[in-house]
This record gives sequence, structure tokens and C-alpha cells, in this order.
Amino acid sequence: GSMKGNDDGRASQPILNKVERQAMVDEIEKKERSMVDEIERKSKSREEAMMNEMKEESKSREEDMMNKIDSKSKSREEIMMNEMKEESKHREEIMMNEMKNAINTLHFELVAVTL
Repeated sequence: GSMKGNDDGRASQPILNKVERQAMVDEIEKKERSMVDEIERKSKSREEAMMNEMKEESKSREEDMMNKIDSKSKSREEIMMNEMKEESKHREEIMMNEMKNAINTLHFELVAVTL
């Protein structure tokens, strides 16, 4: 009977070990997973921070460039606008003079006809 008892003891021992081993493995895996998660979380936040910094930098750089371009194109636009204004003013004056002349000649002709 004692042999059988030993067998039972030996038989139950590995099972217990297996369970314990599984528990240990589970524990280790859990720790590893949480470590990995933490690392991932940290690296993700670091990446996000870097991305945000890069975005901010490129945004401000873009804004700077845009502002420079804007001010350049604005001054160019103003110059062009002024030139156009001057031109159109000039053209208007010429046209006005021509119209005046035309009216005057017409007037003269009318006067000549009536006289």
C-alpha cells in the first residue's frame, strides 16, 4: 500500500509543479506585458511629443514663410495696384480730355452750323 501512496504523492507532485510553473509563467508574462505596455506607452507619447514638436516647428516655419511671402506679395500687389491706379487715372484723364475735345469740336461744329 505504501508504494501506491508514494506513487500518488509522486503523481500529484508534478501536477502541483505544473500549476505553480504555469502561475509563475503567467506572472512573468503579466510583468513582461505590463513592461512592454509601459515602454510602448512611453515611446508612443515620446513619438507623439516629437511629432507635435515637429508639427509646431514646421507650422511656425511655414507661417514665417507664408508671412514673408504674404508681405512680399502684398507689397508687390500694392505696387501693381498703384501702377494700375496710376495707369487707369492717366487713361481716364486722356479719355476725359479726348471727350472734352470731341465735345468742344462738336460744339464748334454746332455753333458753325447754327451761325
